[in-house]
Amino acid sequence: MDELTSPERLRYFFGQMLGVDDFQSEQDYFVGKHRRHDRFLHGWGVVCGLGVSGGTGDMVTVEPGLAIDPRGREIVVPERRQVDPRVITDDAGEPTGAGPEKDAVRLCLAYAEDATDPVPVPEDDAQEFTRTAETYRLLVRDGVPPAPPRLLSKEQRDVVLSGPGPPAERLALASPEASGCSPPNGDCVVLATVTFQGDGPAVDPWTYRRQLFSVVALQELLFRLARRVSRLEEAAGL
Repeated sequence: MDELTSPERLRYFFGQMLGVDDFQSEQDYFVGKHRRHDRFLHGWGVVCGLGVSGGTGDMVTVEPGLAIDPRGREIVVPERRQVDPRVITDDAGEPTGAGPEKDAVRLCLAYAEDATDPVPVPEDDAQEFTRTAETYRLLVRDGVPPAPPRLLSKEQRDVVLSGPGPPAERLALASPEASGCSPPNGDCVVLATVTFQGDGPAVDPWTYRRQLFSVVALQELLFRLARRVSRLEEAAGL
């Protein structure tokens, strides 16, 4: 998913012998198309739920929800979780034993896969797994997220915004991630930042949180905007 490649799918014929690699290729084809669809047509961020609030004592609570990571992978959190923001984790979500060096941490959600449903393999005196569970990791990382990358400088954006062409197109070109085909740095979705104060952790779930909106929500927004424009035109006698 790092680079765009031409998709290739299996071509069947009578008498064909299929093995593990063939079935894996079949899965990879459809999984890859689905993730490209999510990544390039919908974007990445929190889709629904995943609210973060103060929990018990020094803990914070993450609500169930759904997100899409920068590589187009869906991340489902099916249950409420409590996290200690004072314990830094590694990329697998395991405590490192270190505390935060800064006065703030970021709580991130990362995609993960776990092999499940083991079965014995007598010939090898071992076991294999028959399922792959698409799951998640909650990560605590030191400091706040870096500033979002900009494809255009401020001067270049000013020129684009004041130039010719439809306003929507000019705004898209001046956005921080205008038409980029490469995923942003990092694989996780920031849910919140947490700062430490005398009365416990203070959760900021909005400043660095990236939210995705459904087509239904966008349609409702457009309908409301159209109704407001109509009322303004009526008030102005247009």
